[in-house]
Amino acid sequence: MSGDSVPAQAPLVVNGWSIYAHPLFLDQLEGLTLEVEARKARDPKTWRKKNSTKRLAAIFKLVTEAIPADPGAAAFRQGGTLGDPRKGRNSSSSIGCSTASTAMRRSSWWHG
Repeated sequence: MSGDSVPAQAPLVVNGWSIYAHPLFLDQLEGLTLEVEARKARDPKTWRKKNSTKRLAAIFKLVTEAIPADPGAAAFRQGGTLGDPRKGRNSSSSIGCSTASTAMRRSSWWHG
């Protein structure tokens, strides 16, 4: 290990799950936190009712409670965005078919 490397921080552990966060997520979270802190300083009476405050609270609750409670819950699955693993990928009707209908393009693997 070189002297220039930064040691990795220990992950947050909730319900026995190690929670790691992507640097881009942390950047967005930091920006939102700064926005909420600025709003709190600017308007101490109504800052809790603002959208940014509610979003930050919801994200915090998801990361520290909901997701670690059941990471495999259906609510956290990608749905059909990655394709249906039971469907064949080499269907001749979808290969190179650039004039397919919108419904066909949504349900097929298109190799245009």
